[in-house]
Amino acid sequence: MNILNGTIQKITKIDSLVLLEIAVGQYTFSSLVLESNDSNEYTILDNVNIIFKETEVMIATKESIVSARNSFISPILDIEMGKLLCNITFNFDIYKINSIITKSAIQELQCNINDNFKWFIKSNEVIVQKI
Repeated sequence: MNILNGTIQKITKIDSLVLLEIAVGQYTFSSLVLESNDSNEYTILDNVNIIFKETEVMIATKESIVSARNSFISPILDIEMGKLLCNITFNFDIYKINSIITKSAIQELQCNINDNFKWFIKSNEVIVQKI
């Protein structure tokens, strides 16, 4: 799991949806959650962890345009090649972000250590945990 510490900066509630904007260092992450008793506990400036699975982190060339709100460019620190899947580790601020993608995708994108790539995660895949 990727776990990053942040602070809630903005809360937008519309119908049964809640959009949380969370500062992680100089970056902003979004988390889209269904309104519930738990989502009503969040307040601005709450310290939270944001959590997302390695298999939910997609990558693209840094020139690619994506619709995901959580889209960042970072250098590749490490690539672990498996027979079918590969783990790519990105250097992101003070964190290491892991993405698991297919070996064919990593070969097609021509990923190499120290190359800058865009990685992104859809807002509905980001889990927020109050600290």
